[in-house]
Amino acid sequence: MKVWDIRDKQGRLIGRHRLAKFIAKIPGVGIIRKQQPFQFLSEDEFCEFEIDRQRFIVWEPWGDSNRYWVGPKPPEWCPQTEFLRQRFAQQSAWWL
Repeated sequence: MKVWDIRDKQGRLIGRHRLAKFIAKIPGVGIIRKQQPFQFLSEDEFCEFEIDRQRFIVWEPWGDSNRYWVGPKPPEWCPQTEFLRQRFAQQSAWWL
């Protein structure tokens, strides 16, 4: 089995909660819903937020896979997607 760890600068594993914290720090983002700490049974869509009145979700498509899809809800083109992508790309490790 191949494992892809996502780690921060201190070498700590990063998961759903750290991703939601990263998104919350992006200018103009308002968190609508996120997974609560120690919530072991959770939905695949674990974070919902808005940028300029456009709603986005963070989704783990295959359950416990550590691969996330971040995009608009409903999934369609919107200019805020490029803004969000740039914020992720600007990070040295994009989960920080």
